[in-house]
Amino acid sequence: MISCLIVWNKATNLFKNVRNIFEKNEEFVFCVKELEALLISQDVNIKTAQQLVKNLPKSKDPIVVLDHLKKELLSILVPCEKKFVLPDVPLAIVLVCGVNGGGKTTTLAKLSKYLTKDGKKIGLVAADTFRAAAIDQVEVWGKWLDVPVYSGQVNGDPASIIYQSVDWAKPLGLDVLLVDTAGRLQNKKNLMDELAKIKRVIQKQIPEAPHETILVLDGTTGANIIAQTKIFHDITPLTGIIMTKLDGTAKGGGLVSLASLFKLPIYFLGTGEKETDLDVFSSQVFVEKLFAETPFDRVEPV
Repeated sequence: MISCLIVWNKATNLFKNVRNIFEKNEEFVFCVKELEALLISQDVNIKTAQQLVKNLPKSKDPIVVLDHLKKELLSILVPCEKKFVLPDVPLAIVLVCGVNGGGKTTTLAKLSKYLTKDGKKIGLVAADTFRAAAIDQVEVWGKWLDVPVYSGQVNGDPASIIYQSVDWAKPLGLDVLLVDTAGRLQNKKNLMDELAKIKRVIQKQIPEAPHETILVLDGTTGANIIAQTKIFHDITPLTGIIMTKLDGTAKGGGLVSLASLFKLPIYFLGTGEKETDLDVFSSQVFVEKLFAETPFDRVEPV
């Protein structure tokens, strides 16, 4: 007998909600207002929600409305659908950023697994030195995945650790260094100074580094992910986004808002705690799941 794992199963059913709006309201204008409010309740920001309903066809048929919404969503998301491909260089440096508790370190491990399957030799760098638990977590993942880890002392200088890790990686023949950085937003100036220093130090050894600066965002955070993205993007230009914990929420609107406002590549979606729970982002699949009658439910054999 095959058991099943259900993920992304806590969704509010947008399909049913949209249908109910158009069945209970006689006036089309009220349908539009309720639909806009529904989208906002799903973490779509106000500006994007207004954009989505702006040219809504004047139809009371919910299927017609849903088809229009899907097309509008795809027009926002498709430009952000980009495959994660590192440049062909002797040693690629990937900075992984994000607030503490958002799944940053676990995502580091997932990226390691993903790139290892692609034939890359990976090294992990524990540069979040302000939390002993963060260093320990990277080292545990390294042992689990049989991936080498370079880490410094608690409260050590992250830029120095990353500088040393480049020299450490070369004789090991590593292709990629995945760097876990600090995620302290309590003091934005410290974080800004730290990330700026990291970039300066890396570029002394590898002028074009970092090759990727990825922001990991917690899908359960709601509208706060917009503010988080702006802070990190202002501090250091981001090259892509990974959204985690979509097994704990299925609103999905936050990702739509990010695509609309920042137009950054969306590389992956995290859907669980295992190192394999990293899905390549597909705008078509994402939109279909948003409006499925059983939204974001995915049944997988275990």
